[in-house]
Amino acid sequence: TLQQWCDSHGAAPGTRIVAHRLRGQDKAAGPAERAALGVAKGDRLGYRRVDLACGDRVLSRADNWYRPDRLTVQMNEVLDTTETPFGVAVRALNYRRRTLAVDVLFHPLPEDWQTRPKPAEPAGARLAIPGEILRHHAVLVAKDGVAVSVVVETYTDAVLYRAPAR
Repeated sequence: TLQQWCDSHGAAPGTRIVAHRLRGQDKAAGPAERAALGVAKGDRLGYRRVDLACGDRVLSRADNWYRPDRLTVQMNEVLDTTETPFGVAVRALNYRRRTLAVDVLFHPLPEDWQTRPKPAEPAGARLAIPGEILRHHAVLVAKDGVAVSVVVETYTDAVLYRAPAR
């Protein structure tokens, strides 16, 4: 999805989504992540925290806990040593992504906006958009039905960018 965004929003042709690894910010998997992955407290998990970027635009930040025992040696090597996004690295698993929760972090309109009269717009008013606008919690499940990864991906305001008309 992010690659499609990158392709359609004015990036130079051939620009690929890159996962810039953020080292030294590791998070232990909590009970919810372990339950979604079907692992016990002592079982080993891999972890990556990355900024997913299209060129110089960071579109999202992802925390990804995964089961290295469910991946090939090559997949684990790619995840450990490259800036390849997780989904690209494990594409051969033919996984499906199942959304667990969505947190909307940016609410430009009040909850009952449709029942209120339209307010007067102050001259020069601008919409203040926060840096984080949406958060997805998802699990990636291999074709055999076993969970491979849990991701918490926070989308930035950069996904609202529109390329200038050509």
